[in-house]
Amino acid sequence: MNTASLFRRIQSDGVNLSLTPRGTIKLVGDEDAVARWTQPVREHKPELVEWLQARGAVSYWWRVRFPDGSLRVYFSPSGDSREGILEAHPEADDAVPFALEQTPPDAPMSASEEEAIRAWLSRIDERAQEVIDEVLTACGRSMEARISFIGLSKKD
Repeated sequence: MNTASLFRRIQSDGVNLSLTPRGTIKLVGDEDAVARWTQPVREHKPELVEWLQARGAVSYWWRVRFPDGSLRVYFSPSGDSREGILEAHPEADDAVPFALEQTPPDAPMSASEEEAIRAWLSRIDERAQEVIDEVLTACGRSMEARISFIGLSKKD
């Protein structure tokens, strides 16, 4: 199996691969899926690192900065490169990939938290139901995601 095929198989299992500043590969996604792919990624690390570097960072989640100083978070359902994100947002100054940590929240998201996040998504004109669902799902699974999106909902 070539590197591109391996990458696509990993992504199709819901696992996001990204390069860290230290040159390691970070796997983010469902705990079971990450566990399934940890060893194959270790076995193919050199070629995956080379492939990811050549392709540019690929991520599901992006922080995109605009000339007015605003920062928006975007979710790319199929994963995207920095170049792809900047093509989709030509008015942006920069795009930085990030991976959501998966620390489970202590309690379910409250109605007011969900309302604040939905209001923020509306303010940034996010109408794609797939993206809205993914953001809310991430907030239900990850305390870091919840804190991040609630923080963004308080800006503007």
